[in-house]
Amino acid sequence: MKKFFSFNVSSQHLRLVHILDLYKFCQKHSSTVYIYAKDKCCKVEYLPNLVSFVISLNCRVLMIVVEGDHSMEEKQLLEKLLKSNHQIKGIIPS
Repeated sequence: MKKFFSFNVSSQHLRLVHILDLYKFCQKHSSTVYIYAKDKCCKVEYLPNLVSFVISLNCRVLMIVVEGDHSMEEKQLLEKLLKSNHQIKGIIPS
């Protein structure tokens, strides 16, 4: 059974490295991730689309929605990853 969770991230603190890590997280965990900003939505599926979506945003808060078979530990790791300045070892393949 698929599970959903969401959380908000400040777009001011979201860097390109966070976007790349989010993309890698989705690939590794086979989760479906959507980023919502006001009236726009982007499915984290193709890296060029994701980067151009984030670059073109003019809002302060993004909502990230994750769908998949994942545990609470993965949710906490993803939240920590997107709110930190460094990669978290273990969720991003080398």
